[in-house]
Amino acid sequence: MAKKYVNEENLQTAMTEYNEDLLLGGRVEDQYDRTVGFVSKIYDNENGAGEQIYAVVPTKAEVTGNPEEVEEVTVLFRGSTSPDKVFMQGADVWNDWIENDVLIGLRIWGQNHPNYSEDYDHATAQLQTAAKDLKELMALYPNAQFKLYAHSLGSMQGQYAIADLPAAYLSRIEGAYLYNAPNIYGLMTKQQKNNVDQIKGRIQNYVDPRDWISMVGRRIDKGSAEAVGQVFYVDSRKAEGMAAQHMTYGYELTEDGTIKTLNAEQAMVLVQVDQLMTGYYQLKKRLMASGGGLDSQETFFLDSEQSMIITSGIHQAASLAAEDVKAYRDEASSKAEELYQKVKEIPWFVTELTADEVQAAYEEAGVTYESMVGKTERHFDKKVKNMETAETVFSDLEADVQAGTEAALEADSSLAGEIASWQK
Repeated sequence: MAKKYVNEENLQTAMTEYNEDLLLGGRVEDQYDRTVGFVSKIYDNENGAGEQIYAVVPTKAEVTGNPEEVEEVTVLFRGSTSPDKVFMQGADVWNDWIENDVLIGLRIWGQNHPNYSEDYDHATAQLQTAAKDLKELMALYPNAQFKLYAHSLGSMQGQYAIADLPAAYLSRIEGAYLYNAPNIYGLMTKQQKNNVDQIKGRIQNYVDPRDWISMVGRRIDKGSAEAVGQVFYVDSRKAEGMAAQHMTYGYELTEDGTIKTLNAEQAMVLVQVDQLMTGYYQLKKRLMASGGGLDSQETFFLDSEQSMIITSGIHQAASLAAEDVKAYRDEASSKAEELYQKVKEIPWFVTELTADEVQAAYEEAGVTYESMVGKTERHFDKKVKNMETAETVFSDLEADVQAGTEAALEADSSLAGEIASWQK
């Protein structure tokens, strides 16, 4: 029996890309017998590029039905072929590992070269072909929303494929769930970076700090900056070997069934804001279609909804940042206190001085409680105060927006009734 990945639905869906029985029209099931859907289209080594991509639709009937009637498509991007299959699938192994994994790694590491340019597309042929395949799928299913799932090399394909989409297609990416891949953001052109940045909150990019492949081109302290999507750094355990770590066997779940991460709260803020804004744009589109334009009531409602979503998101982010700064302050103060206590000890090589004389020598050199602990606390207290001020400003702004909306609704009962109907 195949070893099981953690029972988290999105990860399980992503790892179905490695199922050996992904055949046209076939059912796709994860390791816990959940049905993902049915394979409706396969791209396998198109033009010798080596990509393996599967389009999956919800029902068997949709495989052969009218593509224009399909409302949801899942796209699976398969990762690298295992090196132990070199004798049976030598071309795939060469394509995946030599012409893509190694080459992409070298290009990522080469980003600091003075001649490196954002005006040039640094992607490999396999990534470019994956982008072409995704465009074809989105044209084939013109009325469908798309969810993308990928691991490793497949994740790099997915990252690049989203970045290379025409602007009109970006709104149809409902979500992307990517696992354990290098950061290829730096290989993209300015326009491609702008594309992925526009839907950053819809791309959930999980990477394992224990997996060196995941960390190529990344630094935890940069969070999701200069990266594709919202990056979740997995709070993993050590798996049995590098390959197992890369294959997500170090992942663990929280009590509520989500993947344990080191930055869950911070990363989810943007995801939640993006989800709310997606709902906002869908409602705006519906209101505009119903009457050929927006009247004053509809405009007021949409403006207030957008303002509440954004101010609430900023307030949440500021609150989390303030909590982080307080934690850093407490940690720094504790370490400064520990260091000061060590200073009070007599060094082993000092035999002629008493404890008081050692203390006096330190004080004469400027090493005091005030210089070590007091100065540290004052430095971080200033940072905490600044963050608390910012949190208060955004909290007040959120409250003002909400109060203004409520006041307008109290003064106009017909507007209140219309808004209540739109919110259903």
